[in-house]
Amino acid sequence: MLNKNTKMDTEEYPIKHKEILLEISEKFKTPTYIYFEDILQENVQKYRDAFKNYGQFRQMYAYKANTNPAICKILKNLNVGADCVSEGELHMAKYTGVNPRDVIFTSNGKTDESIEFALNFGCTINIDGFEEIEIIDEISKRLDKKPKISFRINPEVNPHTHDKIATGVKESKFGINIRQAIEAYKLAKQKNFEILGIHCHIGSQITEIEPFIEEAEKISKIVTDLHDLGINLKFVDLGGGLGIDYPHDGNYNGLTHDDLANGIIPIIENLNKDLGYEIELILEPGRSIVGNAGILLTKVLSIKRTPYKKFINVDAGFNDLIRPAMYDAYHKILNLSNLSDGDEIFDIAGNLCESGDILGKNRKIAAKRNDVLAIFDAGAYGFSMSSNYNSTLKPAEILITKDKKVKLLRGREKFEDLLKIY
Repeated sequence: MLNKNTKMDTEEYPIKHKEILLEISEKFKTPTYIYFEDILQENVQKYRDAFKNYGQFRQMYAYKANTNPAICKILKNLNVGADCVSEGELHMAKYTGVNPRDVIFTSNGKTDESIEFALNFGCTINIDGFEEIEIIDEISKRLDKKPKISFRINPEVNPHTHDKIATGVKESKFGINIRQAIEAYKLAKQKNFEILGIHCHIGSQITEIEPFIEEAEKISKIVTDLHDLGINLKFVDLGGGLGIDYPHDGNYNGLTHDDLANGIIPIIENLNKDLGYEIELILEPGRSIVGNAGILLTKVLSIKRTPYKKFINVDAGFNDLIRPAMYDAYHKILNLSNLSDGDEIFDIAGNLCESGDILGKNRKIAAKRNDVLAIFDAGAYGFSMSSNYNSTLKPAEILITKDKKVKLLRGREKFEDLLKIY
């Protein structure tokens, strides 16, 4: 068992705890996701410490990052709300026991069924377009429910991140364009909706403060203009997006939680002076809550050396962790069975029938058959984006609790599970 007095180091904990991780790989096989409760709690506390001087601050966890019920329950017990983007995530929030007041439903394409569920649940519906106003109006009248709403605004801010996770640029599919924001709120007021707030999310894995400042300033201007029109909002939700250190090479210069707070809070405090009251500030972190709290264990199947390239073939693939294939994402990969660097350069190759199934490129690492590799920072957008491609089985998920117990959260799928839908 792990030493109960061990302090988690989010960069070095796979090394410090390699013995228990190797035991897990033997008992539960691979590939397997491992999550550390201590790190989840530390990450939540980092936001609270950074924003402690702003009294009306609230966290809403982005469920899409990782919707394992145990993780959602841990965060709920830490008084973290839920940012949901589907009916399934709404069901998870309800199942977990999150108060509807602490749930916001955001999607650019909401089904009628998901809108009905949200209205009956009583959470905030974050409206994404003008036609959606009419759709919600029609459904709410049929159900005799008064919608609690906010609007997602596209502020035309470049977050300087990967194109596929930039959500606030003017060409994005998300949100009502900033130039149309006032018109949207006026229409919602005519519909007699309960207007609660304003929402914006500019992207993910953001490492500079300037995009957040620009976002906060643009949103504050809209809130002030609405106030002048007699529409007084209760909250400003600036989304998430804080980046994490994936390379672990000592050169990461991304934002700290304090950097984020020091950039945003003065803008919101100036807004409060214009409003004459203190507005609630909401953030929706996902990656920065669960990303470095998870690793993916995978086993070496074979070593291949060609005249042009060398490969370490493993039993995980982009069916388990799609980020490297989809986003060209870098994840540190460590051989828990042999911590030496080695003197050869390999690509870490997944076992899917796809040329793009490479989990890591040009890694200096020593490995042999049956060694166990740890892929770092896999807690966010790992299992939640997994699939059964090539008729593979989804991996097990395991939690190492804050009192250092090993808890199976989700068993590995069986081949019988693949046939249940037929």
